[in-house]
Amino acid sequence: MAIFGEKRDIPQMIAGQLQRWACFLSGFNYTFKYGKGKDNGGADGLSRLPAHSEESDEEEIDFVRFIVEDKLPVDYAQIKKATRTDPVLSKVFMYTRDGWPENVDDTLKPYFHRLTEISIEQDVLIWGYRVLIPEKHRIRMLEELHSTHLGANKMKALARQYFWWPKLDAEIEQYAKSGDVYNTYAASLNRAELIKYNECKEVGERLHLDFLGPVKKKCTSSRQIRTPNGPKCTR
Repeated sequence: MAIFGEKRDIPQMIAGQLQRWACFLSGFNYTFKYGKGKDNGGADGLSRLPAHSEESDEEEIDFVRFIVEDKLPVDYAQIKKATRTDPVLSKVFMYTRDGWPENVDDTLKPYFHRLTEISIEQDVLIWGYRVLIPEKHRIRMLEELHSTHLGANKMKALARQYFWWPKLDAEIEQYAKSGDVYNTYAASLNRAELIKYNECKEVGERLHLDFLGPVKKKCTSSRQIRTPNGPKCTR
């Protein structure tokens, strides 16, 4: 009654499903009347009566479980548990479920700018089709990406298919550069020295030519001899 009261405006800071009900009820003239539970036994009993269903009892494999369990080095239960204890993602979870405030602190702004694209599926935060990884498991994700030494660009391309967190691309580049293989070869790569021409004092002082050749000379003589390498022109 506090949410759907006939004299109340449509609340803004509630779950989306409740907002939709509030919008639906706003098209009617209605009055709430409280009824005691003992006087409402018939309706209450019917509402709890299990309905016959022909659906299978087999557990459906949802999108989140497919991505996490088959593609990521941490499982679904670990991400779910860490999300609830993460100081940032726990707030994102709450705001996504109950509604976002008008102003948030800087740590939440990357998520606030994507609030219409972030959803909750099986108690895991999803941005589009990418799982939001809690801070506890981020280093493990970077290690998995770098395990085959793909390089920063390929690591970023692979990460964009499965998961995300703020400044992910920058952290991938930094992690790739900190690897032992990169440091071993980067130190031995010397840049070529840039050589400059001396400055000319007068016009036409230096002339640059493009060389073409060798060019096979066409034989104009009527005298040719046969050699193992083919005909040869003689003078």
